[in-house]
Amino acid sequence: KSYFELFDFLLWKEKLLAIGIYRTADVTTGGDDEETPRRGSKNSKGPPISPSGRRNSHDMVVRASRLSDSKHNKKTVKVSFVYTAPPGKETAMMPGDKVICFECGKDSS
Repeated sequence: KSYFELFDFLLWKEKLLAIGIYRTADVTTGGDDEETPRRGSKNSKGPPISPSGRRNSHDMVVRASRLSDSKHNKKTVKVSFVYTAPPGKETAMMPGDKVICFECGKDSS
């Protein structure tokens, strides 16, 4: 099921406002140290530079820090994270996901 279907059910049936997903994933440490060539560059080590000499922010590559320095020392670790405001129809709910919700207040008239 998609996050959208769960969001819709929680909001209208349960009166809960879903704001994100708490998810746990297995991550393998180590791996290749070789970088893939970036768009607009030929095996360069930095992001491509436009003809004007300025770096294009949309071409920047964000590098995640490695959990292990040795590419031969691979191991799997569990990583937990919060996915806030996920796109509803593109996000599939996974087994073990927990949805973070706010409860809708009662009318005090």
